[in-house]
Amino acid sequence: RLYTVMARIEYARGDADAAHTLLDEADRVFIQSPAPNVRPVAAWKARYRLCEGNLAQAQRWAQARGIAVDDDLHYLTEFEHVTLARLLLAQGRTDTHRLDEAVALLDRLLTAAEAGGRTGSVIEISALQALAHQAAGDTSAALSSLARALTPAAAEGYVHLFVAEGTPMAALLRAAVDAQIAPDYAAHLLTFMDEAAPVPPVTAPAAQDLVEPLSDREL
Repeated sequence: RLYTVMARIEYARGDADAAHTLLDEADRVFIQSPAPNVRPVAAWKARYRLCEGNLAQAQRWAQARGIAVDDDLHYLTEFEHVTLARLLLAQGRTDTHRLDEAVALLDRLLTAAEAGGRTGSVIEISALQALAHQAAGDTSAALSSLARALTPAAAEGYVHLFVAEGTPMAALLRAAVDAQIAPDYAAHLLTFMDEAAPVPPVTAPAAQDLVEPLSDREL
């Protein structure tokens, strides 16, 4: 886990090469233990490929892993299924069927995370739902999902999760401020957003957009 945490820090600093090197090292030294590995290195690699706009490599991960939208859901594979949802969201920019699949998968993931009391998962999944509804043109649903994410995120101190989504999330946060949805925290998050950056793909921000270090809760 140490190497994956270090990789996340390096990626947040904008050093993608260092992050990939650390993940390769994590793969090299990984020792299978009786404890389940709920955040596999391969899924982390797929997420970073998405951040770089490399959807093809992320798709190859999903195919090799054999993970699909209609799988039975379990907390042991939740991280991988959320990664799949991120891939579908990125593909959904040009394929409405993929966007519909992302929305359906995220709905199921949210139900499971809420039932399991996994607050961090609820925050991430709700934020992704907000982006999905935004991409579908449903601002009302997007803000409803964002509200579900912001309330616990403010209590837990989540920052990077939102900042990492770049310009699409910034637009939603501005709308949240206008709608008085956790306005103080939404405004706080906006102070970390690089508004001058080019518009990135949904859930695929450029490394330079990741300007805020990970909080303790997000490590």
